Amino acid sequence: MLQGLLTEQVPINDLARIFEALTLKAKSSTDPEGLVEAARLGLGPAVAQQYLDGTLLRVIMIDPLLEQSMLEGLRPSDQGTQILLDPARTEAVLGSVRSTVADIESAGHTAVLVCAPALRPALRRLVGPQAANLPVLSYQEVTSANVAIETIGVVRGSAAVSS
Repeated sequence: MLQGLLTEQVPINDLARIFEALTLKAKSSTDPEGLVEAARLGLGPAVAQQYLDGTLLRVIMIDPLLEQSMLEGLRPSDQGTQILLDPARTEAVLGSVRSTVADIESAGHTAVLVCAPALRPALRRLVGPQAANLPVLSYQEVTSANVAIETIGVVRGSAAVSS
C-alpha cells in the first residue's frame, strides 16, 4: 500500500491519516487501487502541496468531451482500472500529452495533469510511460490544497482542427 503511494511520490509522513483512510475504505473494499486512492484523498492538500510554485499550482486539464469518453471507457482488470479507447484515439491522447508537456517545459514551467477521481489511476498508468515525471492528480486533490490554480495546457483526443 505504502509502496503504491511512494511510486507516485506521495509523501507518507502522515501515517495516521493514511491508516485512518485505509481503515475506512477497507470496510467496504480491499481493492488495492481503491485503497491507494482512499489514502491519497485522506492526505488531502499534502498531495498537491509538493507541486506548488509559491502559491500557484499549474495544471493541465483534459478536454471535457475526452474526459467523459475516458470515464465511459473505464473497465476493471487484474492490474486495476484501464481506459478502453480505440488505438488511434489513444495515440492522439498520448501525442497531446507529450506535446503539451514539452511546450510547458520549454516555457520553463512544470504542471500536473488533473482529472476526475475515478479516472486518475487508469490515466496515470496510461500516460506514465509517455511522461514519467508528469504527476496525475484528481480534482479533489487539487482543490483541497486551497491555492491559486492556473490552467496552462489541455489534453485533446484528436488532432487540432484548423480553421
